[in-house]
Amino acid sequence: MFDFGFNEGKLFEPATGSSGYSISVSHDKKGKPVVKVTTYGDVDFAELRKDIERQYSGAKIEGLESKPLIRIVDEETEDDKRKSDEKRKKSS
Repeated sequence: MFDFGFNEGKLFEPATGSSGYSISVSHDKKGKPVVKVTTYGDVDFAELRKDIERQYSGAKIEGLESKPLIRIVDEETEDDKRKSDEKRKKSS
């Protein structure tokens, strides 16, 4: 018996700490592409949407609707903020 890693409709389980996405493309009754997206981990949703729109012009994209449109690149911690404030005070 062969086990190809299928698990509840998933082809594989992502490794801890990894990120990525998978897409499946079909077409609606009018021939318009429908792209279904599944993501896991840290994915740049805005960039992924742009890539899909570039490759499948006019496609309906499913799976990115509830994803944030803004990606936080870096958050300043309270400790970092305190240090920045101290540096500004010293240079004044």
